[in-house]
Amino acid sequence: KLSGSLPVSFRNLTALITLALQSNAIGEPLPSLAGMSSLQVAYLHNNNSSAVPPDFFDGLTSLQAIYLDYNPFAPCSLPPSLQG
Repeated sequence: KLSGSLPVSFRNLTALITLALQSNAIGEPLPSLAGMSSLQVAYLHNNNSSAVPPDFFDGLTSLQAIYLDYNPFAPCSLPPSLQG
């Protein structure tokens, strides 16, 4: 039942492998995950975030799965680094 927002310094957790913050009340914006090169899985679904920062996916070289569904996101597009 976490609420509020996560600090910008959150992305300094560069050795984090799994991020599980699903089903809380984390508001906008989601913190950038840029540079979290060890992150493999991120569970951020079922929160109150309506936006992701432009650099959200930068440097996520180990990412295998990310769950962002059930957040009230405004329409957005995938960053060029994820478009195939």
